[in-house]
Amino acid sequence: METKFRAMHWMMRAAFAAAACAILFASPNAAEAWTYHLLHTFCKQQDCTDGIYPADVILTKSGGLRGITFGGGARGAGAAFDLRQPHDGTKWKYRTFFGFCSCSDGGYPDPRLLQDRHGNLYGITDLSIVQAYKLTPGGALQNLYHFSDRAGSMTYRGASTGAPYDGGSLRCGVTGTDNGVIFALTPEKGGLTWDYSIVYTFCVDESCSDGKSPAWVIADQAGNLLGVTSNGGQNNQGVAFELKPTSKGFKQSVLYNFCNIPPTCADGQGPTGLTMDLNDNLFGTMYAGGATGSGTVYKIATRGKRSSFTLLHTFCADSGCPDGSSPQIGIAIDANGNIFGPASSGGAHRAGTVFEISGKRFRTLHDFCSLENCADGNFPLSLSIDAAGNIFGVTQNGGNDSDGGVAFELTP
Repeated sequence: METKFRAMHWMMRAAFAAAACAILFASPNAAEAWTYHLLHTFCKQQDCTDGIYPADVILTKSGGLRGITFGGGARGAGAAFDLRQPHDGTKWKYRTFFGFCSCSDGGYPDPRLLQDRHGNLYGITDLSIVQAYKLTPGGALQNLYHFSDRAGSMTYRGASTGAPYDGGSLRCGVTGTDNGVIFALTPEKGGLTWDYSIVYTFCVDESCSDGKSPAWVIADQAGNLLGVTSNGGQNNQGVAFELKPTSKGFKQSVLYNFCNIPPTCADGQGPTGLTMDLNDNLFGTMYAGGATGSGTVYKIATRGKRSSFTLLHTFCADSGCPDGSSPQIGIAIDANGNIFGPASSGGAHRAGTVFEISGKRFRTLHDFCSLENCADGNFPLSLSIDAAGNIFGVTQNGGNDSDGGVAFELTP
């Protein structure tokens, strides 16, 4: 129970009061003909030494998957795992290659991973000892920096293109210190040590017009940092921002003030996910708010002070929320500009959905708990999409009697 609470803490911080206004699009279609494949069910082993409550999954250059769990593992505070499909197309093979612990290594990893060109993972542990780490495919852990407060959402120059992290450029993220900062970690001595520096500190004036409590940051090809905050701004409901590098440091500008569509936050509240296309458009999800209080999907065309906001979808427009509600972190864009994401609840069985937005068309690709005893999972959390358009993801719950989550694939 304690581990499950830890796994849910970051999501609950995003919950806000309901809002009411008209929605942009009509009701969604029912789930269409995508094929669901169960790749792995977590907590099959005694004491969940194979991991429980998967948090994130990303694609490897060899076509496999690599990810982390919030709990379980050999040392009880999360596991790093990979999934590989043999060349003959038979059942995917699962293994864990590291176990986190409530010790000096840190545990309960944050669900936002980076991967470099060599397959090393980079992330941050949470709630016990908060540390940035590097983890090799062989299971060797290097602690990069110890934080005094909560941190997360690391990125790197060119992350918006989908290129792997180069292992040497600045990696920036957010931290809960005071009103929040964006920081950089720079490798020194060939990566043996890492230097910490502050890029930007929020709440520059009494009204925090530049935002407060940063929630997400991503870097474009030019090294500009774009992100969202949960608070501050002219409506005290957060902002979308941009930080541009200059000879005197980074210059911040507000691209959009959230809760800006009357009468009450029809654009959403509580940012949970953020990504960017190759045209520098931001796409994000809001866990709550919108016309029904069940979250939204939005687009921001980034043009400095001339940036424009578009509401793409408001969840739970119809009774029972057949389109899902409370969208999560794993929003992804394919080569054709179609948007995919997980909604953590709602759907035909009120166990969450995977959705697609293509232009003005919204459709549900899968309703979770469609199989007996929710063998296909419950509460989807993270998605990745490959070049062929196949979707890979994890659910935090469902799968078997342990309710420990699954890894899955959806094929068109």
